Amino acid sequence: MTGRWWQPLTARLIQPAKAGVLKGVLQYDFGKVWFGNAVLEPGLPAGTPLTIRLGETLDAEGRIDRTPPGTVRYYEAEVTVSGKTLRPALTPADLRGMEDYGQPVMPFRYVEIESGGQLLEPFPVTLEAVVDRSYARAGSIRFSGEGDVPVQLNRLMELGLHTMEATSFMGIFVDGDRERLPYEADGFINQLGWYTATADPTVPRRTLEALFTKPTWPSEWMVHMIFIAWADFRMSGDTKYLAQIIDRLQIFSLAQFIDDTGLVTTLQDPLNADFVKTVGADYLEDIVDWPQGERDGYELVPYNTVVNAFVYAGQVRLAELYAALGREAEAEVCRQTAGRLRMAITGKLIDPADGLFVDGLGSAHKSAHATFFPLAFGLTPPENIPQAVRHIETRIAANENGFPCSVYAAQYLLDGLFEAGAGELALQLMLNPGRRGWMNMLDIHDATITHEAWDPAFKENIDWTHAWGAAFLNVLQRHVLGVRIVQPGWQEWALSPLLRGGLSIDATVPTPLGPIHIKLDGTARTCSIEAPAAAKFVEQASSMGEWRLDSVTYRG
Repeated sequence: MTGRWWQPLTARLIQPAKAGVLKGVLQYDFGKVWFGNAVLEPGLPAGTPLTIRLGETLDAEGRIDRTPPGTVRYYEAEVTVSGKTLRPALTPADLRGMEDYGQPVMPFRYVEIESGGQLLEPFPVTLEAVVDRSYARAGSIRFSGEGDVPVQLNRLMELGLHTMEATSFMGIFVDGDRERLPYEADGFINQLGWYTATADPTVPRRTLEALFTKPTWPSEWMVHMIFIAWADFRMSGDTKYLAQIIDRLQIFSLAQFIDDTGLVTTLQDPLNADFVKTVGADYLEDIVDWPQGERDGYELVPYNTVVNAFVYAGQVRLAELYAALGREAEAEVCRQTAGRLRMAITGKLIDPADGLFVDGLGSAHKSAHATFFPLAFGLTPPENIPQAVRHIETRIAANENGFPCSVYAAQYLLDGLFEAGAGELALQLMLNPGRRGWMNMLDIHDATITHEAWDPAFKENIDWTHAWGAAFLNVLQRHVLGVRIVQPGWQEWALSPLLRGGLSIDATVPTPLGPIHIKLDGTARTCSIEAPAAAKFVEQASSMGEWRLDSVTYRG
């Protein structure tokens, strides 16, 4: 992978939200974590020694935490005033991915400055933040109404939207500061959140190209390549770009790993080794969830329910992409493969005694993951959905009444619950105040960018700059506001709001055709829409439920 992925960046100058003196030390709080560097204008005599500290979080005494958890960042430098402005050098690792930009960056929110016990007067300090040049926040959802729910949902929205902007510092979607690498599953969740904020396809496409160059290792991550391309097409409707990439996607479907059982197993040599060599990965191995402790006791057997569910979903999406290009023969092959795989999955991986999926062929264990991934991908037979939801409830209860999975898998757990009609349970889970939820990030750790895991207790080397932890952002748009693309490129779209009584929404949805504005009055249960002329709203009585359409205005 070369530096060309990181070129289109721009600096934003962030002023302190607060500045003052704490125990003789100058302290600046920039309000949120950004990737960048501090620019000081000390106005002090040349030769004045300064100690500069940058950090993401504070300790119990209100100072920058010098021993933060995991790989959360703290940096200290000794500098000498030699001109009007100065920047700390940062570390060599902070130049990773920024070689073409020419400046190292690190994530930080706070700056402290002192000078050997000398009392300093506050002087100008700016946070020079680096973000992708294509980013401009165009989307928003504002909740209102009585009680605490709209307040917490608005906090989540701001957390998610800032995460999208701040983590674009390399011009592609990366997995946080520690590794600074693109990963397929990270990229897909990041992409969905990105589309909540902006319709610009540049960063998602750069990310996909980077992953074509160097894919990672998990089996399920490979199928996410198809998911990323599918989400791009649904958003953009761009068949020209799709035609350029479609032939590179098929190998990542893992359909070649279906054997004579009718199921997928990646434990096949030399097939596994040939795949790794062909795509340029280091190896191929099933993951289910990450870190390992977030798997809800999943039994990793050769014929893995989660992996099979992903391969099925990949075939369904690949069929749609081929059909969009008029390549009907290939689309039909994918449909037939999906159909046969569905029959094998539902015929061999469901316990007939209770209708629940087991972790895999030969396993008797029924993890949350074996339940919610098939639910999210439409594999759960309709008659088994009630017991699937009940089983998920038991796994939530067994996990501190929080998520029984990682921040990554939360995407699919929430998708599954909403698709199963259990939106109220999903919303409660999103707002749960325990360690295994987003409120913990906000309330206990004062997060301004989503974290790699629910809490440092669940991942030893945690970093606090992981956009894969922002699944709630696209979930709030797609399931709570309920806006859905009907025809690719937003040529047609529909609305299926899921709101508690009295909860109102004022939303702007970015599309390539221009913004869509939606207002939902939770008291009157009315909806008003303003949309670009080319973005036709399709009213579906069953989806609107008790909501009454007040007005639809087209512009342009």
